[in-house]
Amino acid sequence: MNIDYLMRYISCHLHTLIRKFGKDSRILEEFCGRPEFKDRTVCTPDVAQQLLTMCTPEIPAIVSLNSEIIYASVETPDEIFLIGPVKFFSPVYLKLNVDIPPIPKKWLMSVSGCDFSVFLKDVLLCCNLFRSIPCTAQETISLNCIREQSTEELRRQFSSLYFPQEVTAPSESPFDRELWEFENIENGDVQKLKYLWTKSCLYSSGTLAKNKLRSSKNIGIMTVALASRAAIRGGVVPEIACSLSDIYIQKIEEESEEENICRLTYKCELHYAYMVRELKDYQEGRIKTRKSPLIHQCKDYIFSHLHDKLCIRDIAKELGMNANYLSECFKQHEGISMKNFILKEKIRLAKNLLIYSQYSYLEIADSLSFSSQSHLGKEFKKETGFTLRHYREMYRKKEYCSKDLPLE
Repeated sequence: MNIDYLMRYISCHLHTLIRKFGKDSRILEEFCGRPEFKDRTVCTPDVAQQLLTMCTPEIPAIVSLNSEIIYASVETPDEIFLIGPVKFFSPVYLKLNVDIPPIPKKWLMSVSGCDFSVFLKDVLLCCNLFRSIPCTAQETISLNCIREQSTEELRRQFSSLYFPQEVTAPSESPFDRELWEFENIENGDVQKLKYLWTKSCLYSSGTLAKNKLRSSKNIGIMTVALASRAAIRGGVVPEIACSLSDIYIQKIEEESEEENICRLTYKCELHYAYMVRELKDYQEGRIKTRKSPLIHQCKDYIFSHLHDKLCIRDIAKELGMNANYLSECFKQHEGISMKNFILKEKIRLAKNLLIYSQYSYLEIADSLSFSSQSHLGKEFKKETGFTLRHYREMYRKKEYCSKDLPLE
């Protein structure tokens, strides 16, 4: 069996590390689809040892570190494989967690995300290639994940606790409305979200504190937090979604009028829905304009590695192409050089982080692999005409500091 090929495939597919250890816990080989990416300050030898001992010969182990990043350990007859780190786009409730010192947020931003189902398929591929009787997805989920039904039961209990007067009307219950509301955000369906607001009023449904204003704030904060999770499931970058929720929650806490709290909460939900819709429109637009499978692969690689240092030679090597030929094909099909395309995409991501996150200019520059803050600032001003500070102050103020903003 070509184990090197297997390790390289999984590493490139998940954009993360995969290591092969001997049964004595000594590392034998390591592959990474992202040459610049390392995790040794987080997954120390002691942490790696813990992860290796959590799997069994029968079932792989899927483990979180600080409930923020995920690794999987897979035991085969002769070796143990360690796959990760990754982040999941949607919350997955894992039984196994290892507490470690706080993970640097700059490094956390660089960890690639994926769906749980994609990660599970690669873990089972690594496991079952060495087995005569394959391990099933259900067996792996049962060992590693908290029962999904338990989560649903908790949510139903929450609804019945805080909205007891609505329990007898399932079609109009807060739980059903909540599912529909956040499903619309996840799908970027702005029109259905607006329609839902015309059929029900969130703030007449229950009480979360004896003080009426405090109750409105609590419901607003809860709604903003859940909306951010729905947006992440819809594909919004987690750091951006969470930072945006922090901004809205701070605004809610500052308000003294229930009407303004309600307006801010609805505006937040609509903002997330628009972000998801814009992302989906952008993705669908890319699909329609693809002119070459080669350019498709090249752009997908670029989008998956925007946090890394990207050079044409490395991309061409990854795709098994000649660098000059790939560069010429890209410019011919896209009307822009690959170098300028990469820079424009990094600047586009920097814009989002300036508006929606609290990260410093230096942290943003580091996360996008610019050589320095001044390098990012120079390229940013050349592309947009604004300094980093001017852009952040102007657009953040425009979007969030005016109390007279309409919902759209």
